[in-house]
Amino acid sequence: MALSLNLLIWLWTVVFLILCRRVFAGHEVLEAVNPSHVLISPKDIAIVQFDNRDLDNYWNISARWNRAYCDEHGHQYLYLTMRESCRSASGDDLASPWCKVKAMIHALEAAPSAKAFIYLDSDALLTVNHSMSVILSFIHADLHWDWDKKPIAFNQDGPGWACKLAFKLQYKVCFNSGTVVWMRSSKAEEVLRAWWASAGHELRSIPFRMNWKLRVSDV
Repeated sequence: MALSLNLLIWLWTVVFLILCRRVFAGHEVLEAVNPSHVLISPKDIAIVQFDNRDLDNYWNISARWNRAYCDEHGHQYLYLTMRESCRSASGDDLASPWCKVKAMIHALEAAPSAKAFIYLDSDALLTVNHSMSVILSFIHADLHWDWDKKPIAFNQDGPGWACKLAFKLQYKVCFNSGTVVWMRSSKAEEVLRAWWASAGHELRSIPFRMNWKLRVSDV
């Protein structure tokens, strides 16, 4: 009986692995997508990452992975860093994650031929087996995303502690700045520059109990 059960488990495992080979990341969403019908060329998309620390820890893996993904699909790849501490335009000390906004602005100059940019935090991986030109074209069609009217998109965060705190403090939305997508346009650049400029503002009325310039969490 035990032998028969082990054989059954082994056979099921083999079948499962065979089926897995036929399925790729995003397949359930992108099954009907025609990869040849894209609105933006792969070479016109830049993947951007930033970290103020040396590239010798676990984020080295994500950087290598994402660079390999870009090489495979023909995208541009930028890994940006900094040698000094993060400071606002007015000279205020800032928590280092603030400077990823500055990196996004710099990416516009560092990749002058790119028409679309996708920023990822240094611990994020691209795991889909389609190029980002296919992904962006799919989202454009599926969500009727008008790149001219809304050239920048932020990631909606999940039901973690940060969102629970934000909703508790009466905020209506909870964004995760770990993923930002924007098209090269004056509107998108204006949003990014306004975001970066806000680092130098004194906002005493925000309900978070923290030094918001130097800390990125309320814990």
